[in-house]
Amino acid sequence: MKRLTSFIILGILLSVPINGQSMTKIKAPEFPEYADWLNTERAYQLSDFHGKFVLLDFWTYCCINCINILPDLKELEHKYSEELVVIGVHSPKFPGERETENIRQAILRYEIEHPVISDYQFSLWKHYGVRAWPTTVLIDPQGYVVSIHSGENIKSVWDAIIEDKIMDAEQRGTLKRSAFTPTLERSDSTFLSFPGKVHVTPNGKKLVISDSNHNRILVADAKTGKVLITIGSGELGMQDGDFKSATFNHPQGSWMENDLIYIADTENHSIRIANLTKNMVTTLAGTGKQAQQFNITGTGLEVALNSPWDILF
Repeated sequence: MKRLTSFIILGILLSVPINGQSMTKIKAPEFPEYADWLNTERAYQLSDFHGKFVLLDFWTYCCINCINILPDLKELEHKYSEELVVIGVHSPKFPGERETENIRQAILRYEIEHPVISDYQFSLWKHYGVRAWPTTVLIDPQGYVVSIHSGENIKSVWDAIIEDKIMDAEQRGTLKRSAFTPTLERSDSTFLSFPGKVHVTPNGKKLVISDSNHNRILVADAKTGKVLITIGSGELGMQDGDFKSATFNHPQGSWMENDLIYIADTENHSIRIANLTKNMVTTLAGTGKQAQQFNITGTGLEVALNSPWDILF
């Protein structure tokens, strides 16, 4: 009964609007011993991060909303590299997401730069009263829960709170600045890196391959597999231009019609066009920023899109 009561109290506390303040301090629960740790060389306890802020990210790798907040997490952990540690708490939605190797491959595919704990028994999920993916929880340098947020747009939520709490912790003398550099998972260098989609041209002669983690598009002969055209420099970005200088951000689906290849540039939230006659890449739709609302009309370059994944012409 005592344990159930603590869950209820914690759930009530963490359901209030985010404001970085709390009248009641609740100690953050310890990481479960059964859980595997990935993207790091060893398992951790909360006490290992005493003196730092810890941001827990409850996610699962098949959730597009979880994927959408990864750039925000990366920006926060780089901005506050000496004050903040991000820990991914992988809480699986489907049976296949419980497999450690599947999580490891997802970490590599999404280029995650922080440790991830596999909470396949949902111990932490239940302790924090989490109800949705993604959910993020901030813990202060003394190991107490600061606040919780469910959903996307986490940079706009956490940035000001973390900055304010850092100043407060400095005044209290509880902050200990130091760089945290875990040993990250690494994949072997191969010609393709997590290719997301393959499109067969209408005449069946060519393959359009989205070499997603190399941020480029390949056009290959459908019979021999020989690469005929490489579109994109391989650098991450959103730059139009010729095939050697143009940049993408983890493109997925494509469709080739005549000499035009329409590309779902997923993490640029845009649709790009590769013109094979002119050897040029242009942007057809999207602003480069993720859409925050729906049912908006307008011309392509004025309307924000949300992680376009595939194209049908």
